[in-house]
Amino acid sequence: MTWGIDFTATVRSDLVGLDPDVTTAILATLVQWGNSGPPCMGRRVIGGAEFFESDIAGSYFVAYIVDED
Repeated sequence: MTWGIDFTATVRSDLVGLDPDVTTAILATLVQWGNSGPPCMGRRVIGGAEFFESDIAGSYFVAYIVDED
C-alpha cells in the first residue's frame, strides 16, 4: 500500500499564524504518516464520508480521509 500526504496551499495556509513549535509538531507528524500511514482512530461518518481525527501537539485536531482503494 502507498501512502501520501497532500501539502496543498490550503494546508500550508492553515499553519500560518500558529506557534512555530505547533507548526513543527504538525508537519513532523504528517511526514511520519507519509512513512507508515496515518492512524485510523477517532472515526466519524459525516454526510456518508468516513473521516478520522488525530490529536497533534496536545491541542490541535487533524481530520483526514483514508482511501484504501
